[in-house]
Formats: sequence, C-alpha cells, structure tokens
Amino acid sequence: MSLSDYPISWLVCPSLLIAALLLDLCLGEPRRWHPLAGFGNLAQTLERRLNLGLGPVPARILGLIAWLVLLLPPVALAWALCQLEYGWVAHLLLLYFAIGARSLKEHAMAIYQHCCAGIYPPRAMP
Repeated sequence: MSLSDYPISWLVCPSLLIAALLLDLCLGEPRRWHPLAGFGNLAQTLERRLNLGLGPVPARILGLIAWLVLLLPPVALAWALCQLEYGWVAHLLLLYFAIGARSLKEHAMAIYQHCCAGIYPPRAMP
C-alpha cells in the first residue's frame, strides 16, 4: 500500500518523518549490522574485483555494471516492501536509517571539541 492510498495522505509523510526522528533520537545508529556500512563494504569489494586497470571505456562499462549491481536490488527491495499492506513500517525504517541526525551531531561535536582544544585535524573519531 503506497502512502497516497492512506485516507489522510498529507499527514502520513510528516508523521513518518517525526517518528523516524524520534527513533533516531532514542536509538541512534545501530552499532552492528548498519545497512549503509554493509553497502559500503559491498561496494569496496566490488570495486576491488572490477577495477582491473583497463582503459577508460572498459572501466566506465564496468563502473556502470557495478552501479547497477549495487543499486538496483536494494532499490527494488525497498520499493516492494513499501508496497505491502504495512509498507509504512518500511518507510519508517528507511527514513530512520537515512537520517542519522544523532550520529551526525556526535561526530560534529567530536570535531568541535578537538578544534576548541587546538588539535587540528582531530586525531581519531570516537
């Protein structure tokens, strides 16, 4: 069921956004099995396998293949999950994983504290 199928669709999107922000405030980022970290690892592995040092045209073709392999399955899965009867849960989780406001604040504060202490650049992120 898509968001436009709900009776008060204009209220669903802001409600989901507020709920995702509250989830982020309460939970922060998952410490283990974060989807974006897994995606980054998969992209790095695929890059190592496909970056063969060929010329510019084969490299671009392999880059396009890598892009398709990395992006089409998760986008198709997200779309399919959002079409289910309880698709709003998928919308909520996707927003929660995409926002990362608490994590962004934590990282920014670490940089700020290092800068206030006169340490440029920060030695390590917490």
